[in-house]
Parts: sequence; C-alpha cells; structure tokens
Amino acid sequence: MRERGPVSTLVFVYGTLMRGGCNHGFLRTARFLGPARVKHVGLYQVSPAFPGAVREQNSVVRGELYQIDEPTLAALDRLEDEGYLYKREMLEVVMEETGVLVKAWVYLWRHGVSPETAVPLEEQPWCHRSRQENRKVDD
Repeated sequence: MRERGPVSTLVFVYGTLMRGGCNHGFLRTARFLGPARVKHVGLYQVSPAFPGAVREQNSVVRGELYQIDEPTLAALDRLEDEGYLYKREMLEVVMEETGVLVKAWVYLWRHGVSPETAVPLEEQPWCHRSRQENRKVDD
C-alpha cells in the first residue's frame, strides 16, 4: 500500500493575502501558481484595510492562485472569519498566462456593498497602498 501525501487544494486570493500584502505570511508554505482571474465576481473596498468580492454578472476580479494544504486552508478560514465576514466557495478561475481553467476556493464577502466602493479592473489586482494613493490624487 502506497502512503498518501498531504492533501492540497487551490485558493484564489485578491487582497491582503497576495504577495506584498500584510497577510501574505499565511501563505508561506503555499505554492504560487501565478496571476489569475475569476469571472462573474466584482471587487469592492469593503473596509479601509481590505477588499471583498461578491457575485456580480459581467465583472472580473484579478488576483493570484496558490496551491495550499489543509492546515493552511483552516488558517485562512479563521483569518477570513469564514461563515461571518466571508463565505468560501469553489469557483472557476482562469490562469492569466495560460488561459487554463481550474476550480479554486474563493472567499466571497457576505455583506452589502456600495457601488461607489467598486474597484475597477484597471485598479486590480487590489493593493492597499495604490488605493490610498489613487484616492489622494482624486481628492
């Protein structure tokens, strides 16, 4: 009988978990697979510190795809307050460089959003610093 290795899964991230983000350390054992997009999901600035994605026709969210293990997935569920702030759903994700379509976990915001807080595709992937700088220029 062959011993099975650790179980892994894919997760798409679009905010503070991305490279350079304040929560990227949660992915220190993850394998970065590349930039990716998820369709029919819109991105919103749901707080001054982080974004949230919601199901939305004709929208796209840009982010990053990672291969993670079960302990990392459990840690992300705790970080994202899965079930209260965010709901983890399996969605189709497109790898930007190859066009390959995969299924990955995506954390979707569970609360309301305001149209004026939408993050347009040209300002993605989301970066806390760039959103702050863009607002200063616009003010």
